[in-house]
Amino acid sequence: MLGEAAIRTGFGRREVLTGSLAALAVTSGTLFLGKLGIGGQTAGDLTDELATAPADTIVTITSGLWAVSRSIRVAAKVRFAGGILRPDDGVIIDFDQDIDAPPGQHIFDLTNVRWVRGVQQMDSAKRQQTLWETGGNFRLPGIAYASWFGAQTGPEHDNTLALQSMLDSGARDAVLDGFYLHTANWVGDNQRLRGLAPFGEGTRSGLKTVPYDQSFIELLNRPNPSSPAEDSFRGLSTKSGIETAAFADFEYDGSAQEHFDHKTRYRNYFADESSVAEGPKSFRRQLMRQGGINIGQGDNDGAYQAPRATMIERVYIHDTVRSAIVANRAPGVTIRDCRLANSDVDHLIYADRNPDLLVENVTLSGYAHGAMVVISGGSLRNCVVRDLSANPIPGRVTDSIVWLRADLPEPTEVTNLVISGALEKLGNEDVQAKVFKLAGKRAATIRGLKITHTGSPAASFTVFGTQKSASAIQLDGLMARDMPAGATLWNTPFNVSDIVMHNIDWTWNEETRKAPYLMRFGGLVGADFNNITLNGASLETLSYVERRARKIDTAAIKASHTIGRMVDAPGL
Repeated sequence: MLGEAAIRTGFGRREVLTGSLAALAVTSGTLFLGKLGIGGQTAGDLTDELATAPADTIVTITSGLWAVSRSIRVAAKVRFAGGILRPDDGVIIDFDQDIDAPPGQHIFDLTNVRWVRGVQQMDSAKRQQTLWETGGNFRLPGIAYASWFGAQTGPEHDNTLALQSMLDSGARDAVLDGFYLHTANWVGDNQRLRGLAPFGEGTRSGLKTVPYDQSFIELLNRPNPSSPAEDSFRGLSTKSGIETAAFADFEYDGSAQEHFDHKTRYRNYFADESSVAEGPKSFRRQLMRQGGINIGQGDNDGAYQAPRATMIERVYIHDTVRSAIVANRAPGVTIRDCRLANSDVDHLIYADRNPDLLVENVTLSGYAHGAMVVISGGSLRNCVVRDLSANPIPGRVTDSIVWLRADLPEPTEVTNLVISGALEKLGNEDVQAKVFKLAGKRAATIRGLKITHTGSPAASFTVFGTQKSASAIQLDGLMARDMPAGATLWNTPFNVSDIVMHNIDWTWNEETRKAPYLMRFGGLVGADFNNITLNGASLETLSYVERRARKIDTAAIKASHTIGRMVDAPGL
């Protein structure tokens, strides 16, 4: 056993110092014992010193690599001053008190830490993947920094094991104290993964997906992966069946443009094989696993259960292959004060079947495939859409800002959504550009919507478009500015029923002198159009209906120019 010397500190605690600086004993009156480790050899074994030091003691570990040879509980306060602990294989060091070590210092050696298979998760295409964990060789009560576990910044170092060891320590506050490459990691129960400061303030902190130099589809062909690097999932998730999890104050870069699949324009995913879509050029998107934060629970997830409550705040997620945030079927999800941009083949937020979802103060930009946001139930409040751009992948297109799905009977609320951008970046010659995409019979209320078109005066888009018949949509408050002649409030060949459009202020751009209609429906039954103001151009028809039209009320329709007809429909 190593020797030790105890001194009384100003805080009334005994301080025990172990290490390699014995020469200082003469000048400081404090005895340092031990010697430096050479190469991979340890300087000695601190098991007994750590296990027996009482709770009112500060143990300082100085320079050297020190072994811990059996599982112990450490009651004392431990201060690291250059020393590193290496637990033997299967050993757990359980600290009762927070570690005293600054960010950036390496204090735990992971030579004997191993990957352990966790829950087997089944995705929607019935392809199994693993929620990996480590043996949990360290237990920390409060805070832990990634650097403590050997995480390193730089382009060549995969920090997945270090990061998972930090998370598996059980520390309530797991801190990304640098910008680290990783493959995949899983947050634990009642744990917050955070950066050092909100994005854009201070040192850059967060994660970046390790760029993959093969097609992700190759990972699905590995029947017996031994670590996350050999498994198909890329991104952040949580352990199964936990109560709460939180993500805050960091940047997440999905490295989308650097992956092999992006560079080859996802050519390996266009085939008529495997469980999807029709036709010889069907796109097998579900084979890809790279994303940002995934706390969703799919139809066939088997043993995996989403957290009971999840907070995602002040996180910047960008350039992912799949969705930036996946939260479908996950209860109690709040996404606020985040920035989300650029998904190659999926969405920025995918959160259908979430009646208590709250998305608040989130900024969306760039591109996606399909809708930027997919929700069914829940609330979208005070969000901003800006800096739209076309999806760079051939055949992938952002067709809408928000997809209001009809998976749940609970209503969706959208409040104070502000959109400013070149709206011709949505859709293409084959796909209608929409602000809201509607599907099926559902209830949705939109209040305080603002849309400013900053792009081409020849753009064509609609505020509301549908994939099928839709109903029970209420809009209360729309300010639309610089609208081209090809812009409409509604444009669908399907039947629509029970809609309310109130308090609309619509202004065309300077180039527009005449527009054909503000709204077009296949069929319309039950509509209330009230307090609509139109500025800058004449309008041939307020509402054009191709087939049946009945129970349509119009009131307080004001225009700076002429309106030919309020409703144009067969039989009217």
